[in-house]
Amino acid sequence: MLMRLIKLFRCFFPHRTNKYGIELIKQFEGFRAFPYLDTDGKEKIGFGCPVPPHTNFPIEFYDAERILFQTLQPIEKLLNGNLSKQISSDEFSALAALAFNVGISHVLNSTLFKLVNQGKFEEASEEFVKWDHEGKEVVPGLLRRREAERDLFKSIHHQT
Repeated sequence: MLMRLIKLFRCFFPHRTNKYGIELIKQFEGFRAFPYLDTDGKEKIGFGCPVPPHTNFPIEFYDAERILFQTLQPIEKLLNGNLSKQISSDEFSALAALAFNVGISHVLNSTLFKLVNQGKFEEASEEFVKWDHEGKEVVPGLLRRREAERDLFKSIHHQT
């Protein structure tokens, strides 16, 4: 019954990535006005987003922000639809930032997400730093990003 109420509540009041999550993504992705290939060979633009069809280059900063918000919408929808616990705006935003970077399916199938849905938030917060590898190598930039996501997840002072 509680799960149904939470899902019903999220239908009318879904979580959105808050300004702290958006700034985290923008900080770690950086802004690029022209398309580039990411480490997986996929074409990206702006703040690490897929290039929308019929995009003219270079893009402006505000276009990159719009594309980022559009890119986050399906991630937010899937997170909202799969959460079984009530979480804070910062916890949600940290999950969205992680999913933006590693892929929503990886997050939804992760130990981290299972722990969130079990209400084990402290244990879940420690899972972020386990996503700091590329292959078998620890990547210092990914470690910093995961620490920032973890810190956002654990924060109690930004409840926007």
